[in-house]
Amino acid sequence: MSGRLRKFFSLLLLAAFAGLLQSPLFTTSQQLQAGSGAVHADVIAALQKSSSVGVIISLRELEGVPEPATLAELKQNAAERQASVLADLAPADFTLGYQYSVIAALAGSLTASGVPVLDTHPDVLSVTLNREASLELSESVPLI
Repeated sequence: MSGRLRKFFSLLLLAAFAGLLQSPLFTTSQQLQAGSGAVHADVIAALQKSSSVGVIISLRELEGVPEPATLAELKQNAAERQASVLADLAPADFTLGYQYSVIAALAGSLTASGVPVLDTHPDVLSVTLNREASLELSESVPLI
């Protein structure tokens, strides 16, 4: 498989995985009741034990983007949503670890002072702990 094709399928898999994590299957009743409920309770619990925690901030998609969206439209949506959220966070609230180019999400380190900002921000869909995950492709890659 060529390098470009492998990269494409990797991005496709990452996008599908991110979409699955945002689905109602992974939303728990432990979300905070204040604000939009975007910050999950396990983030709050972790911040009670540590001054900062690694999080993934999933952002809302831009309304009016046609389905299926082009790569340029996805990149523009991600950049606009990310800029909106980062502009409202003080450096003491959030340290950016990774800014995705296609997926509307951010990864980084969050402090307790950033929770109210993210919990009420209109572009934030969810804030979850950044946990290690692995996917096995040994059976699916040969089928592609």
